Amino acid sequence: MIDEGRQLECAKDLVLYRLSRLGVDAGALRAGPHLLARRTGRPVTIQLNVVESGSRTGRTCEWLIDEVFSADLVALVDLSSERVWLMTPYEVGELSKLGEDGKRRLYTYADPTLDLEKTGHIVFSGDFERYALERQHERIA
Repeated sequence: MIDEGRQLECAKDLVLYRLSRLGVDAGALRAGPHLLARRTGRPVTIQLNVVESGSRTGRTCEWLIDEVFSADLVALVDLSSERVWLMTPYEVGELSKLGEDGKRRLYTYADPTLDLEKTGHIVFSGDFERYALERQHERIA
């Protein structure tokens, strides 16, 4: 298991590489979990959120996301599968659950038979695919 700082650096490298392959110019901002990206229009900021690996309890990923969004877009990165999803802060708010600690928790589950009343607000892995970076990179002007 790699430490949190190294996870963030790996996530930055992965997202920068994937954006470059999609024709998007991007670079890391000085410190913290942010990138600046643009294709031809106005640059947008992207806040990175990283999970190192999925859970063995039916949950495929869980991200802890700061409640205060400081970027135009949010990139959710799973280092274990090298997958990246891109969404707006509004979409993150709609798909996540606010915890008592002020952080949002966004879970994706592999098992669509889970009881919604027992698990709370959940997102199934198959439904989450519409947010894949390859499908959403057009949001970057």
